[in-house]
Amino acid sequence: MTGTSYLNTTNSLSIVRGTTKTISLTITDEAGDAFDLTDATIWFSVKKTLADVNPLILKKSDTPTDITITSAREGTAEIYLIPSDTFDMDVREYLFDVWVVTATGARYLVTGPSTLEIQNSVTRIQ
Repeated sequence: MTGTSYLNTTNSLSIVRGTTKTISLTITDEAGDAFDLTDATIWFSVKKTLADVNPLILKKSDTPTDITITSAREGTAEIYLIPSDTFDMDVREYLFDVWVVTATGARYLVTGPSTLEIQNSVTRIQ
């Protein structure tokens, strides 16, 4: 299973601290066919280092405001980052990954660990 539609060739994402971002995701199997996400859960985690126990950001598709599976049969989903997710984060690179857990409990690493860059801005809206 792979999931690279929203990533560039270096498997990195970038967001300006305190902004809103929707990450579109398409998950495919090894043959390149859509992976059926029916009754699956998608996990998105961000940490400062791999050794960190707790993620700074954790999103799961069982919370529709975090991740929405837009078409289970087509393997598509959207991950939603809101301003409060990144507002207090330091400007630097972090690590993220995306997992899928099927209804039967099978776990698949879709991407990661990959880089999430938090960028600075001139204006910081509270």
